[in-house]
Amino acid sequence: MRGDVLLRYPLCSDIIVLIDTLSNATPINIMKSRHSGKKFIEILYEENFLLIGFSFLIAHSSSQLLASLIHGLLMPIIVSITDEASWESATTTIGGVKLNWGEPLADLIHFAVVVVFSVYAYKLLKKGSPDDTQ
Repeated sequence: MRGDVLLRYPLCSDIIVLIDTLSNATPINIMKSRHSGKKFIEILYEENFLLIGFSFLIAHSSSQLLASLIHGLLMPIIVSITDEASWESATTTIGGVKLNWGEPLADLIHFAVVVVFSVYAYKLLKKGSPDDTQ
């Protein structure tokens, strides 16, 4: 019964055929099947899974670059202003409690930059969308 519900949707039926084909997989059956590699690639293109995957890859790399810029360029300037030995071990003492502030400050700067960039990117993409009703 569940299969009947899924077959109403073209993508689901294609995936079911692909899974069925691959479940009986031998090298000869896969080469004879018309639903093996080509159909899978078509599904990836139709549903924009490749675009999502590339977006995650670019976002991860951008995050690494941003962290490197903050750790390598910005935090040494902040440390030189505060007379600490290094920003990773920068601390302050309040009462009898020793608080490490270097690493949390770097993470806070990273988070703020990502949020600001995301908001502006969203506004830019929203402005350019054809279904904008504002």
